[in-house]
Amino acid sequence: MAAEQDAFEQLEQRIQRAVAHTLELRAENARLRADLEGMEIRATEAESAADDMAHLREAVQKLETEIATLHKEREGVRSRVEKLLKQIEALS
Repeated sequence: MAAEQDAFEQLEQRIQRAVAHTLELRAENARLRADLEGMEIRATEAESAADDMAHLREAVQKLETEIATLHKEREGVRSRVEKLLKQIEALS
C-alpha cells in the first residue's frame, strides 16, 4: 500500500510539474507571438519607408534633370543676350 501511495505521489508531482511547465510554455508562446507581431509591424513599416525612399529618389533625379535643363537654358539665354548687347554696342 505504501508503494502504491509513493507511486501515486510521484505521478501527482510529475503531473504538477508538467502542468507548470505547460503554463510556462504557453506564457512564453504568447510573449513570442507578441514579439513576432511587433516585428511584422516594424517590417511593414520598413518596407513602406523603403518605398517612400525610392519615390523620393525618383523625385530628386527628376528635379536634378530639370535643374540641369534650366541651367542650360539660362546659359543659352545669357549667350543670346550678350550677342544682342554686342550688336547694340556696335550700333553706337
